[in-house]
Amino acid sequence: MIFLRSLIISGVVHGVLFFLILVLNKKYKNTSNYYIALVVLFLSLNNLYYWLINSYEENLLFLENLYAPWALLILPYFYLFVQSFLNKKLEKKHLFIPFYFFLIGHSIVLLDSLFFERIISEKIRYIFFSLEEYIIVFFSIYIVIKTKIIIRKYEINSKEKFKKNIKWLQWLLVIGVCFFVFLLLISLFALIIDPVLLEYARYFLWIGLTFLIYLVAYLSVYHNIIYKQRNIIRKTIKKETSKKEDHLVEGIKNSIKIEKWYLEKNISLSLLSEKFNLSESYISHVFNQESTSNFMTFVNELRIEEAKKMLLNKEFSNYTIVAVGLESGFNSKSAFYKAFKKETTMTPSEFKKKNLS
Repeated sequence: MIFLRSLIISGVVHGVLFFLILVLNKKYKNTSNYYIALVVLFLSLNNLYYWLINSYEENLLFLENLYAPWALLILPYFYLFVQSFLNKKLEKKHLFIPFYFFLIGHSIVLLDSLFFERIISEKIRYIFFSLEEYIIVFFSIYIVIKTKIIIRKYEINSKEKFKKNIKWLQWLLVIGVCFFVFLLLISLFALIIDPVLLEYARYFLWIGLTFLIYLVAYLSVYHNIIYKQRNIIRKTIKKETSKKEDHLVEGIKNSIKIEKWYLEKNISLSLLSEKFNLSESYISHVFNQESTSNFMTFVNELRIEEAKKMLLNKEFSNYTIVAVGLESGFNSKSAFYKAFKKETTMTPSEFKKKNLS
């Protein structure tokens, strides 16, 4: 029994230390870690109370009156952790009503024991404590179902580019439910066959909760760190890819300008694909992603600038506008006029007349 009690209190100490590290250490500060820290803290406080009860039986009556229903906070905060971990909107309504109700009840019982010499009868106390046990059971089942639903919805509906690993959450729920059923069966067996076994059944509960503290603490922080690191890696890769694509687009633009490829009527993504040894779809993608205009708009802008120079050049003053348009890279008069007016809000003739006058 000394060994078992030592195991339990070590779990309590580690749980409290874990809570303090997550809350105080900037490295681990985030909403989901805060909630899981509270889960571990309330698991530890729950174990601490029962450890005190069994270790200091001479003060049993006093210790029993100091009871707080920590068990009613464990699953609600685990539910909030799951919501936060899956980036869901936090739903806190009704989660803490049972805790506050029974906390007030236990406070009344404590005040009655300290100042009013137990006015509340043993029968009422028994009914109140029994009701609490049933509420803990059914409320826990309710929270487990809600947690399972939100995990399932995340699996089906999540639109994140890469989903978080949630298998460990599902296994944690399964382990918790199996542990609870196992404990319930042992307790029933102990009550029916041998009441002495009930004390050992409780030790199974406390030791199980001790290991659950370690399991919850490790898995939650581990997967939070993994997700954070994956996010950083993806952002870095995306940034590097973006820089590479930006350089590629600048290279293509400079080549089109310097080599005056825009004057060729057959300039196209297919031609660039051959020159740069890249697929048409990739060039189109990076051009659209990293440029303010698409490929043909960019080419037409260069052609219009070339046409403006020719229209204002006195050497070409007697040349027809159609000739200027075709030499600028356009393959027809209508295409030239349409693009020119779109860019300058004037026809080539209006532009020439206005600027030369």
